[in-house]
Amino acid sequence: MLNFIFLSLSLIILSSCAHHKDVRPGANNKHTVAVKAESKEKGSRDAIAQATNYCKSRDSHVGIISEDHTYNNPNMDEQTYNNSQTIKDVATIFAGGSAEGAKAKHAADTALGKAYQTKITFECN
Repeated sequence: MLNFIFLSLSLIILSSCAHHKDVRPGANNKHTVAVKAESKEKGSRDAIAQATNYCKSRDSHVGIISEDHTYNNPNMDEQTYNNSQTIKDVATIFAGGSAEGAKAKHAADTALGKAYQTKITFECN
């Protein structure tokens, strides 16, 4: 029971912290955030969430100026990478919550890495 209380309090504290570690403040209210992710969609979600939290910490709202995605994996072409990510996700579903499934997912995540970089330029209004 004590572990549950400690875990709950830790999650509350961590969730209340501002999450914008990758934001780079810029001149004239033009800021950037760049993140690496395993897909364009996940990169966008993370970058927008960080930009939103950054502006929210300044009592303002985010306005996206531009968004750019770059694929960077010299060992694999983009289509093969995306197919491999899909296969990993499907295999994870079939493995369920087993320890072996978690180990296999971790190994695949490590092998494939985060090949997309998403860069968002934004302002706080």
